[in-house]
Amino acid sequence: MMALGARFSNAPSLVFMDRRVRGASAAQRAMALFDMTDTSVTTIQASVLLGTICFAESKTEAEAMYYAVANRLAQVLNLAHREADNETERQVNLRIWWTLYMIDIWCSTGLHLPRQLQTTDISFIELPVNEALFLGLEPRSLHSGTASSGIWAEMVKLAHIWVDIFDLNQSVILHHDIKDPAALEEAVETLLRRLEMWSASLPLHLRKTRSNLEYYTSVGLGSAFAALHLGYHYYTEVLCYQFLAEDEGQGHQQWHHSQHQHPSPDSDEPQTPQYSTTSPPYPPQTSRTSTRHEYAEKCKDHARHFCDLLYTCQQLPSAECLYIMVGHMLVVTSTVYIHTLVFSEREDEIAVARTRLERNFQTLMHLQSYWVKLDVSLSRLRAFHNACKVSAEHSFAMDKWMLCFLHEHGLSLPERHMDLNLDPGAHFPPTSWKTERNRSASAELTLQDWYSQTFSQNQHRTQDQSQSQNQNQPEQPPPHPQPQPQDQAQDV
Repeated sequence: MMALGARFSNAPSLVFMDRRVRGASAAQRAMALFDMTDTSVTTIQASVLLGTICFAESKTEAEAMYYAVANRLAQVLNLAHREADNETERQVNLRIWWTLYMIDIWCSTGLHLPRQLQTTDISFIELPVNEALFLGLEPRSLHSGTASSGIWAEMVKLAHIWVDIFDLNQSVILHHDIKDPAALEEAVETLLRRLEMWSASLPLHLRKTRSNLEYYTSVGLGSAFAALHLGYHYYTEVLCYQFLAEDEGQGHQQWHHSQHQHPSPDSDEPQTPQYSTTSPPYPPQTSRTSTRHEYAEKCKDHARHFCDLLYTCQQLPSAECLYIMVGHMLVVTSTVYIHTLVFSEREDEIAVARTRLERNFQTLMHLQSYWVKLDVSLSRLRAFHNACKVSAEHSFAMDKWMLCFLHEHGLSLPERHMDLNLDPGAHFPPTSWKTERNRSASAELTLQDWYSQTFSQNQHRTQDQSQSQNQNQPEQPPPHPQPQPQDQAQDV
């Protein structure tokens, strides 16, 4: 715990140390003391913590090993059904089991490994009680009583759907089990309904409202509450992501050209509007165009909601989401905005995408100041951008490269031109930026320069195009400002 928590400390003895290495000595000591032959619940907990330390340090082999030990010990001890002396101990065991279930999903997909805790029906194992009841249990409580669902239980339900989303994408790309476009749409629609039914069935105290977020923040669970809903939006994004490839306009040619222009002077950015809550390369067919466009729009819609919630959490004390996986999810979400930047013909959409890309990048840099793992996340964003430069029309296609980008966050992401057999330098200047495990200040500056040169060059793309088109046209009065939708009380 000291190894993981030291990076967040403001203790005078630590302020002059790089946050990312503050816990190194404690981590080494913990690993030296670890004894996996001690078959106990404490050993399982230690394995999870050590696996998380390795995950944070991007030591993927050691991460997989520690998590595997935790999973096997939990199975040896039959942890989910283990006899306990009191209700507190039983609930702790349930929370550990379901934590392992969710870790196994993320670790296995992230490293392209088979899952250890295969559970086809989560109803066979009791879900943990809600957090208020759990935190109120006395050490010797014999019964927890009945209570409505909690954050952890709902995370488990979502994770079960996430497994099926990954399996669908994998079956389409790797196993070619779904060859008919209509069958793919049916499978996607089924999973969408499950996600939407999950959201609609949430009890009132778990709905994504400002008051709920503030309440959970007040009891130290704000980031956990946010993680629940960030997961929902992210899972929907990934499910619908492949349909972005069939929702492309003609803007990519202008975007390619803009890569070679000198950066324009900075200008004031428009305010981000408020939003309310409410692929395989198959040949496009008219009868399916509308449905697939709706899926693409749903992907963009949930990317907006993901960012809205993340930004709201940044404004609330003790609600900021600083855990590692936010970095991976935010990188994927940012590529949805890159799609808008590349293909949209609407100035308002481009302006919002540019603003949000800038804010997302700053968030990623902030996360990187805590976690070595964010070096990998940022390298993946760079690789995606390079793919857009080489072949914008292929960048969003659901193939093996995209499957790795979306799901296999623990693996290095090759440049996409290697899969497309294209010359990475053709028509584009060479790049020299590289990912380093221990990034220096100069390397961070290089990364910042890359971002500025990449996206600030695009910020006057539409403006320059508009000026060129209107050279010989009479000046038009500025448009009236559009009214913003009212905030809905039921959403953050």
